Amino acid sequence: GRGPPGGGGGAERGVGGGGGGGAGHRPARQAEWGGGGGGGRAGTKSAAGRREARAAPAGGGGGGAGASKNRQWKALGKATGLTERLAMIGPLMDVDINDEGGRFVARDAISAVLAPWFAARTLAEVESAFAGAGVLWGPYRDFGQLVAEDARCSTANPLFREVEQPEVGPLLVPGSPLGFPGLGERTDHRPAPVLGQDTDAVLADLLGLPSAEIGRLHDAGIVA
Repeated sequence: GRGPPGGGGGAERGVGGGGGGGAGHRPARQAEWGGGGGGGRAGTKSAAGRREARAAPAGGGGGGAGASKNRQWKALGKATGLTERLAMIGPLMDVDINDEGGRFVARDAISAVLAPWFAARTLAEVESAFAGAGVLWGPYRDFGQLVAEDARCSTANPLFREVEQPEVGPLLVPGSPLGFPGLGERTDHRPAPVLGQDTDAVLADLLGLPSAEIGRLHDAGIVA
């Protein structure tokens, strides 16, 4: 799922549990890394007909890293300190490692080089290494973690505001991502309607039913 852009190079934030991880490179795909507590096992799995490298890092958590553009690829090599080793893959496999098509062909070899790096680090250590480095990456979070850990999904972000939802209580809700200066206070943060709140208006204004007929429908339990 993902989530809001972040990380050093405009990372995509995924929503989900900490699965495996590693590195693979092709358009519109993220390599995955993650795990719940250790191990340095690396392998591959099939996902929607695609092969993705995976490895479990030393600590909990998980995330994704990708490099569809050369600047992201170079940033990934620099941040991991593996630029020279990754560059060796091109001549060995007779592919252009600076082209995303070549990186896709060599994805398993790339994974083999990167997997131990991820496996030896916790999520916090990976985050520290990638922060501000221009790497396209992001941690995976479920919705509870997203609200609890990411300030961008809180009232610190003007997109969100806390409203009182009838029958529920305080609820964090998003408004429109569009804002226009000079229009005054935003009014697009509103609670969801409760069951039956707009029934009479719909029946009367849109369907043209008289009040007596609307009352009959309510009495019969046909509408709420």
